[in-house]
Amino acid sequence: MLTSTHQDGIAERKAMIDRQSKLSMSRHAQLLSISRGSVYYLPKPVSEQDLDIMQRLDKLDLKHPFVGTRLLRGSCRTKGSISDASL
Repeated sequence: MLTSTHQDGIAERKAMIDRQSKLSMSRHAQLLSISRGSVYYLPKPVSEQDLDIMQRLDKLDLKHPFVGTRLLRGSCRTKGSISDASL
């Protein structure tokens, strides 16, 4: 599989940013060929409830790989393991 060299190593390039430097974040982003938004973006941590739901869905998907997402969701709802609010 071919990958774009632009996409390779973005995490490494983001790690090169020195937040204590006199150089602006915009200039850092420009020099490292990454978007300014990615410089400021901090991922939101995933809640324990969401991790639990993802784990249960993953187990169901591995057990029944032929079942589609709608049926998996319906199966989880009928068993009471996932509420409508969490989907």
